[in-house]
Amino acid sequence: MRDATIGILRYRTSHGCDAHGCASEDDGIPSQFLSYGTLTPAIEFVEKGSESAAELSEYLYPIWHEVFDQLMPWEEAEYIFRAWTEPEAIVEAMSKGYRFGYVYSDGSRIGLYSYRLQDDGRFYINKLYLEKEYRGKGLGSEAIRKMLVQARSSGCTEVYLNVYYRNDKAIEAYKRAGMTGYRYKESIGNGYYRDDYVMSVKL
Repeated sequence: MRDATIGILRYRTSHGCDAHGCASEDDGIPSQFLSYGTLTPAIEFVEKGSESAAELSEYLYPIWHEVFDQLMPWEEAEYIFRAWTEPEAIVEAMSKGYRFGYVYSDGSRIGLYSYRLQDDGRFYINKLYLEKEYRGKGLGSEAIRKMLVQARSSGCTEVYLNVYYRNDKAIEAYKRAGMTGYRYKESIGNGYYRDDYVMSVKL
C-alpha cells in the first residue's frame, strides 16, 4: 500500500518567493515561469497506490468529460477514457512506473496527477486535471511548476507531455511554463486518433 505526500509548494509572491526563499533558474525552472501571479495557495501531491485505482478512475471521470465533451464527441471522449483510465488501465500503468495521486491545495483535494520518471532522464507528465471550480485561479500553473520542481529534484533533464490539440487553455498554460512542441497524430483504435501536441522544456 502506498499513500505518500510528495512535498509542498508554499505561498508564493509574484517574485517567485515562498516560505523557504526565492525560486530561480538554478532550481531548474524557466525564468519566464517565475514572474506570474500573486499569492497562491500551497500545492501538495499525495500519491496513491494500486489499491486506489478504482477510486482514482471514478474521481477523474466527471472531470474528464467536463473538459473533453467541449472538444470532441462524447463517444470519443468516453472511448479514450475507458482505454486509458479504467481501473485496470491505471493498475497496468502503475506496473510500468507511472505514479498517480491527488492534487491538494490548503488541505482540499482539487485534482488528479500522474507522471513517470523515465530511464532516459526525462520526466513525463501523464495527467494533470483540476476540478472546474479550481481553474483560472493560478493553481494549475502552480501544479505545473511543482511538476518541474519534482522533475529537477529527481535528476531529470527534460519534462514533456501530450496535450490534445484543441485544448487551448492547457496549451497556453504549458507555453507559459516555457514549453514548445509539435503536432503528433496516431491511431488508437475503433476509428479514433490521438491528436496531440507533444510539448517539452529542458531543465
